[in-house]
Amino acid sequence: MSDALRPARRAFLLLAATMLSACAGVPTELSGPPPKNERKRRARELAEEELDDWLVGFMPDEPYDVPLVDLSKLPHRHRRTEVDYGGPEKPGTVVVDLDARHAFLVLKGGRALRYGVGVGEEGQSWTGPAVVGGKARWPSWTPTPRMLAEDPTLPKTMPGGVLNPLGARALYVVQNGRDTLFRLHGTDEPWSIGEEDSSGCIRFLNEDIVHLFDRVPVGAPIVLKRGDRVV
Repeated sequence: MSDALRPARRAFLLLAATMLSACAGVPTELSGPPPKNERKRRARELAEEELDDWLVGFMPDEPYDVPLVDLSKLPHRHRRTEVDYGGPEKPGTVVVDLDARHAFLVLKGGRALRYGVGVGEEGQSWTGPAVVGGKARWPSWTPTPRMLAEDPTLPKTMPGGVLNPLGARALYVVQNGRDTLFRLHGTDEPWSIGEEDSSGCIRFLNEDIVHLFDRVPVGAPIVLKRGDRVV
């Protein structure tokens, strides 16, 4: 990592080290026995020690530049690519396969853009048909009451920025006109891509959520699957 990036890396870590994995206002809060939460904390501490090796640069954006990571650290199957797609969904649909840890933007001609994602722990996600009800650039983040109880030093609300756990973009998951409070969003934890480790939201690399954000309009369908089964 270049010396020019080190100050930004330190700023990136300053607040991130105090945070747990999060979605904005997720109704089903992170649950489970304390050892599981302790495991998550230890994993994050270890990963942060290696973040120098993750950040490789920035992509110009407004009002902040988007942090870029070393893609060689991700398995090939979790790197963004265009693939054949044989599902029944119409072009423009966003399909999230929870088991494979993939999200697809269905294209014309039996093709799709495939993204590696991090997903919620088992039982922590929405079910049923949904749509993109809104979109946000550099969204704000609101910790859940449980997170605030575990760490009172967390801000009640954090404005958007490179330190924000929701990353550079967010797509809001809406069902029947109601905000589910789940999001498809960027992440400040690139090592969580391919993992089942969030509070129910779907995490993308920041550069990938920007890529998807620019291609998906409000109203686009979102389908959640486990393998070939819609959930």
